[in-house]
Order: sequence, then C-alpha cells, then structure tokens
Amino acid sequence: MPTAIKAMGLNRRQWLARGAALAVGGTALQPALATASMPAMPTTRFAAAWQADAGYQVGLLERSGPALAVRAALDVPTRAHGLWQEAGGTLLAVARRPGDWLLRWQPDGRALAWAWIEADRAFNGHVISSADGRHVFTTETDLETGQGLIGVRDATSLQKLA
Repeated sequence: MPTAIKAMGLNRRQWLARGAALAVGGTALQPALATASMPAMPTTRFAAAWQADAGYQVGLLERSGPALAVRAALDVPTRAHGLWQEAGGTLLAVARRPGDWLLRWQPDGRALAWAWIEADRAFNGHVISSADGRHVFTTETDLETGQGLIGVRDATSLQKLA
C-alpha cells in the first residue's frame, strides 16, 4: 500500500524538507497564505545541522518573518544527525550513523567538549540527557557483532561509563 508521502510524489527527504520549510515560515505555501490581515511572524531560533559549501556545520538558525538566517555556526567533521538541548541551554550534537564524534556546544557556536567513540563502536546519530542531568545516553553499534547498544556517558565529561 503506498504511503501518503509517496502518493504526493515525494520521497522522504523531499517531504521532510518541505515540512521544515513550512515550520520556519518557508515559501512553499506562503504566496497562497500571504494576506495584509496576517500578523507578523515572531522571531524563532532553533538548532540545526546542515551541509555548507566547505563541509558540515551545526549551529543556530533564526527565522524572522519569511527570512531564515544563520546566527551561529560550528564546523563538524562529518554530517550530524541528532541534536539535543540540555537543561542548562548547552547543546549536544552527534555524528550520523556510522559516526565517531559527539559534541557539546554553546548556542553562540563555541565548542565546549568533544568525545570520540571507541574503535570497535560507532554512534548511530541519537543522543539524549537523563532527566536528572547526570548522564548522556547515545545510540551505538558494536562493529564486530552489529549489536545495537545504548552508551551511558558522564554528562560533565562525556566519558563513557557503560
């Protein structure tokens, strides 16, 4: 049975790109919706990962009305997948699968801490902090067996605990 996405003639990436454009006030429906009676859109900031001309970056994007601008950017070694905002406002970014890096950074684009995975493991692109803020959990794969794992890391140092 075809999915709604396929029925619209879109692949998954095209559907996600259109959804993201709409979420940040993109132009996909804007001409049809733009009227003099519409209130101005508020300024919205959000963390994102993207491919730039010179490589890959994570950073802070800002939407003000229909415009989208990069407010801060930080170069990363490969494409990022998962982003997570910690309770104190710092952000975590992790490499897409199979990846080898984890990064804590400030919304102004400053790197605070890097962690590299062991040689026999790979990050799978997802990261989250524990409710109490003491641990960071990462999705990982054992490269020898292919087994999926959850890595438990110290939230302060990003060092692997289990």
